[in-house]
Amino acid sequence: MNIVSEQTPHNSLSLKFTFGSEDYLALYKKEVNSYAQKAQIPGFRAGKVPTQLIQAKYGTSILFDILNKLVGTELDSYIKTNKLDIFGRPILKSHTLQGESLKPDKEYSFEFTLGLQPDFNLNLESLNNITKLVPEYTEKDINEQIDYFTKRLGKQDEVLILDADTESITHEILVNITQLDSTKQPLENGFVYKFFILTDGIKTKNVFPVNSKIGDKLEINLTQVFENPKDAASVLSISLEKATELMSVLFEFEIEKITQITKAEKNLDFFKQLTGKQDLTEEDDYMALYKEKFELEIQNLSNELLNKNIKKELLASNDVDFSLEIAESFVMNENKFETKEEMYAKYPQFLFDIKYSLIKSKIFRDNSELVITYNDIQESIKEEFKKYFNVPEKSKSTSTAETVEFEEVVNKEEHVHDENCNHDHDHEEENHSIEDEHPLMNYINNLTSQFMQDDSYVNKRYLELEEKRFFDFVTSKSTFIEKKVEFKDFLIEHNQI
Repeated sequence: MNIVSEQTPHNSLSLKFTFGSEDYLALYKKEVNSYAQKAQIPGFRAGKVPTQLIQAKYGTSILFDILNKLVGTELDSYIKTNKLDIFGRPILKSHTLQGESLKPDKEYSFEFTLGLQPDFNLNLESLNNITKLVPEYTEKDINEQIDYFTKRLGKQDEVLILDADTESITHEILVNITQLDSTKQPLENGFVYKFFILTDGIKTKNVFPVNSKIGDKLEINLTQVFENPKDAASVLSISLEKATELMSVLFEFEIEKITQITKAEKNLDFFKQLTGKQDLTEEDDYMALYKEKFELEIQNLSNELLNKNIKKELLASNDVDFSLEIAESFVMNENKFETKEEMYAKYPQFLFDIKYSLIKSKIFRDNSELVITYNDIQESIKEEFKKYFNVPEKSKSTSTAETVEFEEVVNKEEHVHDENCNHDHDHEEENHSIEDEHPLMNYINNLTSQFMQDDSYVNKRYLELEEKRFFDFVTSKSTFIEKKVEFKDFLIEHNQI
């Protein structure tokens, strides 16, 4: 076997494997003999089929399979032996397998392109003076959010014809919009989109006539639907520049679905459903609780937007050189696009994500303390269950009520089986803490062990921890300039993520 390696541009590597008959002939003969022992061919007893007949009938496919397995094994071995840090998947560029001409006495070659993880000097200076939006909200904003949830938590019925809105009833319409040309025909390569419209909006309450029905098509200008380009950009998931361009354009709005919404009444049942808490008795207490949750949610949204801005700065200030050929192949295979045209429509975002992933990998490689261990994942799952079951960090005593509650929970969770409980009692005695006395801890430990057996869940939790550690790290390297914005403008900015 001969291997030729050549460094190619954009952190890629060309690898050519050439196999002579001495590399595969023994494997070929062994497989032919195995076929001869197993083959059932009329006129021959079992195990007595001549190898010459097997070679004539199956030799090409046998050799094809052997060579493919051989090159796969050698490629993996080369990567491991040379400790190559691979980006994407190797691409088979060429080979000399020619179907019917395969003979067990020739040389065969395979040429691959490998993408390599780029090594670069990480620039974190751009993380100084990052803009952090601080939303300023009022009681009016909070009340508008509650009004919105009276619709989301209200009774919803699909109808065929649009009726008039009332104080307690409104409608949600799913529309398909198509950009029209000057002749009012669908514009070739024009903007198309599907979204929901509430008919009680400031701008939308007069857009759709009463008695409009599914399938109706209306010619509508975006200025009839949106107050300004920012609103349009937020709803249509486009840039502010694109939204500004489309505001004066005529569209065809086709009604796909009409939902009649009977708003939920603002009573104790509504607030229990809104907050998820069942034991309060006064609406004022629920309002105070919702405000707390509202503030927490705003904080989370603010962090998401900040993380987005950090990402953009990192990508703009770091030159990450990688093979676009490998990137395209990776995107095509991972997302199962049927055509390259379909892939290219979303390619810019994929390139953004790939570059971001490479920067994140670089930070984790250079900072070993960020590495996530099996125990980290296990502890994070356990902590989530402790919060869910309201297990305090320290519990001085166990009440009868707690024990009864524990038994009720266990009885409800029928999928948890005793045989899955694996406790090291000696270890527990040595490391016994006040927290462990809580009646739910054994149950939580068992539940955690079960979830750790679910590979997809563990992988999901790993990615969550990875993202958190990454942003904890980069925010520790950042400085921020706070910019106060109105709540509505903040939501529009966030919706652009």
